[in-house]
Amino acid sequence: MNEQRFRWRNKQLRDHADVINGKIAPSKVLKQITYLNVFLKQWVIGNIWILEDRIVYTGPEMPENLYGTEIIEGDGEYAVPGYIEPHAHPFQLYNPQSFAEHASWGGTTTIINDNLMWLFLTERKKAFSLLEEFMNLPSSMFWWGRFDAQTSLRDEKQRKLEKQLPEWFDHDAVIQGGELTASAGRALREG
Repeated sequence: MNEQRFRWRNKQLRDHADVINGKIAPSKVLKQITYLNVFLKQWVIGNIWILEDRIVYTGPEMPENLYGTEIIEGDGEYAVPGYIEPHAHPFQLYNPQSFAEHASWGGTTTIINDNLMWLFLTERKKAFSLLEEFMNLPSSMFWWGRFDAQTSLRDEKQRKLEKQLPEWFDHDAVIQGGELTASAGRALREG
């Protein structure tokens, strides 16, 4: 997995600080752009400094060091943080890649997907290799590990699903558990 994309290394953090301190020039500056400050819940006009693929500063200041920096004039333009889709089913009318590409056009940059189809349609090794490929998409694609199926399963299929769970939860792209649909249905019938 491309860990650089998800975990900031100490060197990256030092580089971010060096941009703020003027020792390194940012890669890009969005100059005088109107951006949504989600903490203030207001539109703010200011500058956004970017080093490679990370925003390191938003506010009124321009960097001291602009050597090699691409300046993008933002007057009259708007920027908003990417939306996170926390509960997606990317296999219903599309596939995970086409879903991510379509969602990104509307500003969704992070998607957390159901892994149900991977559990039943392919072997774990193949599923994990596809998850690795999805890490190369421009959007961030994560998955949840299902605790059970959409409907009640026969005992042997339920055991097969449960046996896969530890490997799924160890994968870096799986960040949560989800979907208690079948067990909830069982509890209602039995309760």
